[in-house]
Amino acid sequence: MMQRLYNKVPKGHFTCFHSCMHGGERDKATKFWSYNPREPSVNLFAPLGLECDEQHVHQSWRPRFLDGKWIYPTKEEAAYPLLLCTRMASIFLEEAIARNLGPVDDLAQQLQ
Repeated sequence: MMQRLYNKVPKGHFTCFHSCMHGGERDKATKFWSYNPREPSVNLFAPLGLECDEQHVHQSWRPRFLDGKWIYPTKEEAAYPLLLCTRMASIFLEEAIARNLGPVDDLAQQLQ
């Protein structure tokens, strides 16, 4: 079933990276899929494809007991790091400008 669905999706790009290289606290591997309708051969997320350079300390993945309850690191890593979000927003803004889509000042302009 998944293979049939995958075959219907436009060919795109996978970008693999470690979250710690974009502001994350742990060595978490992540994979994004993207499709660039303006230039299908270009991977917009390629600049994000950074593997850990081991030049920093990672927080532990071990659960810890604090104030009478267990704290699980997976919950702490559920949200994307702010730096990653900022970098993605920059990529989206550049692409929007290249497609003459923005930026806009208000909702009325957005709706047009």
